[in-house]
Amino acid sequence: MFNNIFVEKTVLIIKPEAVAKESEISNALLKFGFNIINRRKVHLTPEVASDFYREFIEETLFFNLIEAITCGPCVIYCLARKSAVHFLKQLVGPADVVMAKRTNPDCLRAIYGLDRLRNGLHASSNRESSDRELRFFFSSNLIIEPLMNKLETEDYLE
Repeated sequence: MFNNIFVEKTVLIIKPEAVAKESEISNALLKFGFNIINRRKVHLTPEVASDFYREFIEETLFFNLIEAITCGPCVIYCLARKSAVHFLKQLVGPADVVMAKRTNPDCLRAIYGLDRLRNGLHASSNRESSDRELRFFFSSNLIIEPLMNKLETEDYLE
């Protein structure tokens, strides 16, 4: 009956401008069905942030992006649920805060974001990015594999 259920992990970063609202954000995550597997509070250095955002190095706003994410501490979550990447993107909303407020006023970026660079949150864009970001921020010994066995998954979903 539950053979096709796959619990997926993903990464959420609460950026410096939204860290003060972490409690509200974590409550929204739990309400949306996410399990918080791990949490780290870190102050990213420009070098670490540049490595993390290396795919955007050619973008004109790259250095502004690095400055925005390194201006204070971030909180990084490892989250889990069925279709986690998809549902987190839905909850977080568009990267552009103006668009988020216009098209999805209840999404987290509409509520906690300030502008396009300081949009409050980072969510993995796809499963490949999620896997890379999980390895980047959480060593393999911190994330227990497999996440749930079949019986645990069935119990969770009931």
